[in-house]
Amino acid sequence: MKLDQSQMPILVASLEEHFPASLNVYHLARNGARQSRLAWPGLEFFVDAFPNFQACICRMPNNKEAREKNHPPFLFANAVFPFSKDARKLEELLATDGIVDWSGKVGFCMVSNPDDLDVVRKVAAQHGGSLSKAPNSTGSGVIVHFDLTKIALR
Repeated sequence: MKLDQSQMPILVASLEEHFPASLNVYHLARNGARQSRLAWPGLEFFVDAFPNFQACICRMPNNKEAREKNHPPFLFANAVFPFSKDARKLEELLATDGIVDWSGKVGFCMVSNPDDLDVVRKVAAQHGGSLSKAPNSTGSGVIVHFDLTKIALR
């Protein structure tokens, strides 16, 4: 399900409840919801269900008409930022026709959950693809999240 502008504040509020894992999508959604000058033009947000979503994807439009609006590409035209509370729901969302354009290169950005990364690998393989690091990157990126409520500072 593609979200419209009126649904963005609800998405943002839900993403806030899942920090730090949701930060990859949260800032993009928040800036879009606020229609901030920092908002990247043309981003689209998809969820498995609304308002109680389990998986969310942020991406640039993947059709020619939308690209002709001269929105600047995000890294490259098919950048996808996934977040999920349930990796199975992310897999279902990625398998939904029209969510990801699998006909060319797709970049999955900031996949912070190991289960989500496994799903991305699996779905990419189903479409004949494989994961590789970006050509200009210096190495693999790993995001480690800590539950700050369980760390005692002395």
